[in-house]
Amino acid sequence: MGRAVQFHPLFATDIAEAAEWYDACGPGLGDRFCDAVKDSLSTIIADPDANPVLDGSMRYRQLRRFPFLIVYETN
Repeated sequence: MGRAVQFHPLFATDIAEAAEWYDACGPGLGDRFCDAVKDSLSTIIADPDANPVLDGSMRYRQLRRFPFLIVYETN
């Protein structure tokens, strides 16, 4: 059975604020950012252990085309 993945309670807020910032930088950029987040989340959920260890049970995944890390914990 797969391992559970946990995100910080403010994860959704952080993503929404980043998407707004990218939208202010250029039309459609916020949507592309959100698509990159969704792609990374799918990869994380499919195989949480595939990404590099940050510390202990904390891991991270770099978004494609955006300087943004998704940090998560497995248990």
